[in-house]
Amino acid sequence: MLSIDRYELRVDIHRPLGGIPDAPGRISVSGEITLRNSGRHPVSRATLLLYRLLDLDDLGDPDGVRQITWRQHIRGLRDLPELQVNVVTLAFDQPLGDGEPCTLALSYSGPVVGYREVFPYAHDAVERDRMLLRREVLWHPIAASPTVDGFFSGLLAPAQFVVQAVLPDGWWGTMPQIPSTFDATAHTCRVSGESAGLSLVGGQFEHVQSGSGGGRVVVHASPQHRDWAARVAAAIRVTTERLGMWVGESPRHGDPWDVIEVPAYWGSEVTPFAVLMQYQTDDRDVFREAAHETAHRWAVPAGDRFCDESLAHYLETLVLTSAWGDAYREEALNDWRAKLRAARDASATPIEMGAQRGHGFVDPITRLKGPLALAVLHGALGDTEFLRLLHDWFTSSDLVSRTVSDFAAHVARAASARFDASRYIGDWFLETRELSTILPDRTLTGDAVEEAARQYRR
Repeated sequence: MLSIDRYELRVDIHRPLGGIPDAPGRISVSGEITLRNSGRHPVSRATLLLYRLLDLDDLGDPDGVRQITWRQHIRGLRDLPELQVNVVTLAFDQPLGDGEPCTLALSYSGPVVGYREVFPYAHDAVERDRMLLRREVLWHPIAASPTVDGFFSGLLAPAQFVVQAVLPDGWWGTMPQIPSTFDATAHTCRVSGESAGLSLVGGQFEHVQSGSGGGRVVVHASPQHRDWAARVAAAIRVTTERLGMWVGESPRHGDPWDVIEVPAYWGSEVTPFAVLMQYQTDDRDVFREAAHETAHRWAVPAGDRFCDESLAHYLETLVLTSAWGDAYREEALNDWRAKLRAARDASATPIEMGAQRGHGFVDPITRLKGPLALAVLHGALGDTEFLRLLHDWFTSSDLVSRTVSDFAAHVARAASARFDASRYIGDWFLETRELSTILPDRTLTGDAVEEAARQYRR
């Protein structure tokens, strides 16, 4: 079988043609890719997969040593025929032996149209004002068989790569999740590392800049959403100031913040290199989303989703309660409890076990049970001791990737003797117990949380 060892590509992104509504953007790519026979048997044929709207323009051995013939045609994946890809079949005049590499020079190009058009294949979007190419997008070839399993195994296979993306004049770019550089003058984004996927965000953005907690926040948004960008920057500033006052400065507080607007249907995420924030029209939604993504800056590095998602949800709730009053806290607590009761398996699963399971099971644990456990801990300790405990956790010089087990150990070590830490940790983190046995029924969830908190006070 063949694998991709290395690829170096130059990606040129061309804006939609002016004056033509919904005209597609175009991508043209050129570069070199090193394939390797990673099996024991000689290989005389190979398959590369491209997104179905991309055409291979040229391919060959850059040194002229090996003769390579190729053909391409659009076909469905064998396991899922409605998902079509451009299958490029190569034939080598001299088979590749065990471990033998082969370098290909190639170029390909094509349009990238709307988000809904490509959703079954990859997550990307070209709109009038911005373009999004996420790490799944197939604008680099994948060495794989034309099957669903082959598609994803090829997509996720690591490789050493260097990609330079050239954007239209006036655009902005980043590669979230992967260290990258962006030259705002040359409009060039360069990324290198070990991954078969990459991300690019670009657009004809305006930039709203503000200072926050000693850091710089720049919100990149389309010109018609200038007010939204200003509200995001203000929400980030408020959240940063309040969390900094309560639990200390974020371990990443000195890093510049680049917040990039993405479409409302996209979803937000925070990465070590950028925050992607989906566009919202409602002021409360804007504040809530900005507070949540900002809270993630305290939760990194995290070794599991409790130390990331649960803590971010509870920090977000603290900020929004301070802004909107106790009614919001009750709303959040009740939402967590109601949804967790509907997911009975998750309700009875210890947090330490749930945070290590597959993604489909993790969310009810880390987005519902985790924040509820933190609310009970907060009620049992009181504001002063609880915030001190979080301060010591977030400002620790030990910034290795920490897990829920580390957090439980921190609670046991840092909480005062008037708190029954072992019972609390057992009930929420270690033992299989139904939520109803530790969180009593009450009309107001806040009252139930307070009553649960009293169980752990000595």
